Amino acid sequence: MTAGGGDPHGHERHRSPGRGPTGPEAGAAPLGEYVPARAEVVNVPCFSAHADATEVIAWLRDGGAPAPSAAHLVHGEPDAAQTLRDRIDGELGWNAVVPRSGERVLVR
Repeated sequence: MTAGGGDPHGHERHRSPGRGPTGPEAGAAPLGEYVPARAEVVNVPCFSAHADATEVIAWLRDGGAPAPSAAHLVHGEPDAAQTLRDRIDGELGWNAVVPRSGERVLVR
């Protein structure tokens, strides 16, 4: 364990929101009120949430799924998210978006 309570491999702390359930029972309580997930939430055991941009691009390219209508980048520092957006756009030709703080996006 590290001083912050996480483990040295970048995994989520034991009782943190990121360690929550997957599947139909998944959800989140971002502002203290539980919101059920209206999407499939899966565990990808071979992929660290702390991958660098090159690893993220490779994972998106080699994932086998068709390009989405838009990829919304909602994690990380603003400058890093903008840089990743530019790379996704340039290298994959995808419409990548970094939403403004507080912006709501309808996902269909």
